Amino acid sequence: MNSILSPRSAPVLAWINNFRNTARNSGCIQRFLHATWYTSFKGNIPRDEIVMTAMRSGGPGGQNVNKLNTKVMLKFNVHKANWLSDHAKEQLLVQQKNRINKAGELIVTSSKTRSQVQNQEDAYRLLTDMCTKAAVPPAETSEEAKQRVRKLSAIADKRREQKKRRQSDQKKLRKKNFRFDQ
Repeated sequence: MNSILSPRSAPVLAWINNFRNTARNSGCIQRFLHATWYTSFKGNIPRDEIVMTAMRSGGPGGQNVNKLNTKVMLKFNVHKANWLSDHAKEQLLVQQKNRINKAGELIVTSSKTRSQVQNQEDAYRLLTDMCTKAAVPPAETSEEAKQRVRKLSAIADKRREQKKRRQSDQKKLRKKNFRFDQ
């Protein structure tokens, strides 16, 4: 065993290796690994990897807006975030594509309150929510649902063909030299 692993993880690794060696349970181990691959993100974003910038906030607020830097902007590079799984990074790039600049930095701003500290916590919470949403694995589709979709698409194709045939027959009836045996 590696020295990096804790003593509590040894039984889990033994169980995984046992499943890998058993061919008939290969589907089970894939589902198990599928369920655990998103667990690399625990909801804690390392604050040393985030660049925080304070600036003047717009909107109403009287002289407070003109004097204090209360708006907060958080930036972090998605590609360099080693605390996110590869899947979570890909999902974050897709889900938040309008908030990511050309350098690959995700930008989150907050100016909800008149306090810089509260805006900083709000922006950090928004960033955490985005990462949590991106880290959730896609739901597996059951075999019944797949069969239902195939059946419905076959029914739709059949209806479409019948409608085309009816329309074609209707146009044939409008012709002067119509023979029904064609």
